[in-house]
Amino acid sequence: MRFLADENVFPKVVSHLIEIGYDVKDSKSSNLLRASDDEIMEFCIKEERTLITFDKHFANILRHPPENTFGIIVIRMHPPILKDVQKVLERFLSGNWPVWEQGPIVKTLKGKLIVLTKKGYRMRGIGGYYEQCRSREISAQG
Repeated sequence: MRFLADENVFPKVVSHLIEIGYDVKDSKSSNLLRASDDEIMEFCIKEERTLITFDKHFANILRHPPENTFGIIVIRMHPPILKDVQKVLERFLSGNWPVWEQGPIVKTLKGKLIVLTKKGYRMRGIGGYYEQCRSREISAQG
């Protein structure tokens, strides 16, 4: 899977995802600092990348319909502690949530909007289907 990390994503999150084998570009190296939302989405579509962001307005399906994208991951964690963010992303991308018994469930993020929290995720896909996974709260300690 290929990702673009929005400018509000910690650089250490980007380097962590690269270390564990994901193809990740960040906004700075992609000349997208202070770019408009539309420019960011155009870049993601052109490069077939899923956007990773903390900006909740990317979860607005009227403004950014997920079916027109290669996926949007919105991280909703308060406070956004680095180790927690890394852990939640890694668990989601690997399919390693405690309630799952098998390997990665998410084969492609194309057309999906995912909202990640410490307690799980919500995913909306093409056709408006909705999936939710809740598990124990994730923290850097557990």
